Amino acid sequence: MKSTLVLAVLILALGVASAADLASASSVYIMPMTGGIDQYLALRMTTGNVMRVVTDPKLADVVMTDRIGTGFEERWNELYPPVAAPKTDDKDKDKGKEEVFSVQHGASQPISRGRGAYFLIDRQTRNVIWSTYARPKSGEPDDVNRTADQIVKDLAKARKPKGAKE
Repeated sequence: MKSTLVLAVLILALGVASAADLASASSVYIMPMTGGIDQYLALRMTTGNVMRVVTDPKLADVVMTDRIGTGFEERWNELYPPVAAPKTDDKDKDKGKEEVFSVQHGASQPISRGRGAYFLIDRQTRNVIWSTYARPKSGEPDDVNRTADQIVKDLAKARKPKGAKE
């Protein structure tokens, strides 16, 4: 019984931490997306005062994308190049040596592009902190705009603290 209670508390704490990360994020970099919906998302986020949209990815707390997987990882590494390890002399190479573990990301291939899934990625942790699904009925500007409006409304709702009035 105690282990079930501890597990429930841990799950609740993890959920609260994710909500706090989403609520504290103030600036977003929106990656180019299928059908130009990124432009409509930027418009809706700024006019609705949901988040500050930045054009320099280095100024963003979070990144919004419509795909994850290998292509996303490559683009991420272009935006945020990995920090190179400092060079050391050969005599110092074993001094204070730490093991480095690598994670393979090749298995996460998107099935298709622009299928209606949208992700908000924390820039520091590279974790998906929010996602939603919304698909325009067509590629017509009014349909894409309506879909962007729905995505931003969902995001704004998720950013509000639990119990806050709308």
